[in-house]
Amino acid sequence: MVPPQGECPQSLRNAGVRLVQLLYVDMLGVQKGLTLPARQAACAWGTGVRVDGASLEGFIRVEEREMRLRADPRPWCRAPGADPRLSGGGAPPGLYARRGRPFAGCPRQRLRAAAGLLDELKLRVEFSFEVEFYLLHRQAGQPVLESPDRVGYMDLSVRDAGEPVRRRIAMALEEMGLAVESAHHAVAPAQHEIDLGWQTPLVAADHLMLCKLAVYELAERAGLHATFLPKPRVGDHGSGLHVRMRLTPLEGCALDRAAATRHWLAGLLHHARPLCALTNPLVNSYKRLVPGFEAPVHVIWGRKGHAPLVRVVDDWDRGELELRGPDPCCHPYLALAALLRAGADGIRRGLVPPPPVEENVLEMPPGEIAARRIEALPGSLGEALDDMRGSGLLRDTLGEYLFNCYLEAKRMEWDIYRVQVHQWELEQYLPVF
Repeated sequence: MVPPQGECPQSLRNAGVRLVQLLYVDMLGVQKGLTLPARQAACAWGTGVRVDGASLEGFIRVEEREMRLRADPRPWCRAPGADPRLSGGGAPPGLYARRGRPFAGCPRQRLRAAAGLLDELKLRVEFSFEVEFYLLHRQAGQPVLESPDRVGYMDLSVRDAGEPVRRRIAMALEEMGLAVESAHHAVAPAQHEIDLGWQTPLVAADHLMLCKLAVYELAERAGLHATFLPKPRVGDHGSGLHVRMRLTPLEGCALDRAAATRHWLAGLLHHARPLCALTNPLVNSYKRLVPGFEAPVHVIWGRKGHAPLVRVVDDWDRGELELRGPDPCCHPYLALAALLRAGADGIRRGLVPPPPVEENVLEMPPGEIAARRIEALPGSLGEALDDMRGSGLLRDTLGEYLFNCYLEAKRMEWDIYRVQVHQWELEQYLPVF
């Protein structure tokens, strides 16, 4: 239910907020937004704010030129580190077509539809995230990849320029109403991690978007450059987005927690390759999914094994899984929608996971890998898109229109990349051939 138009604006005025920022994520996961004076914000919770749909990535048909952003009726939150007298931030809105019809191509609507399947299964699924990113120095306004520090995993050092910024980010997120489990330095120099608390699917996606916004903004204020790029530096660990899932059967569910978790895991593994097109959406994503840097390379699961795609936390009865493949450049709403649909498919079809793999697959002979039917993750964005094209599950998850728009845009991105001649090729081959 949309709150009365005077309710939210009045609460904003009572809090001393003068500006309201509506946030949105386009089809490719890029953050968008617009700002309204608080006195004009009533329409955001009512009929919505008019935007040019033809200019939003992925929404290009003439009949979609006039779209409306409508704010979520859940409570608004403050913008990161903002002066409380000057600005506030709203929960991410949904995109609607003319006459108030929900737009089938709205990513948030696709997640809402996928989450609705949980009611049919009598199952509650919560998400939390381990978000990795780099805080880089700048020279002449440009980010510099070389890091002056040699700080490593969970190190504390006065020489780490990012540490005070990371603390400010964590405090800002708490002030915004996001639960922060922990914040610490990650493995590589200048790499950091923030772990967010458990939330329902739609709120979890909202919080991931708000977390990235806070990281960008507070790093900028500190004169640093924040990047969630999966592999910004050759030879260092990439930045992942470990997605934790917690399953709880509700009254009327035909399965206990252990059985539901097994089937859910099997669904994730069964659809793992096509899922990568959404969970690992960049050309750069597949330079992280390589041997030697703790990122998964094969479609395997385990509890303590070497770089599994999915880790089962403790025992099945705990109902908790950790998907280690995604990276933080994924679309928060589309990726979670796809994961929900994949897990639910495993439950509906009664899929059973293969045996766990605790050994290092990279040290196995090719014959053993083939005999155990261990499948590799896609080696490139092009491979992932080929798998996505044949996935009926992802087509149903996104809807025909958004599915085709996403594939077209990403295929164009891949084609632009693969026809380039890169500096490595020139240095490697030009003197020889």
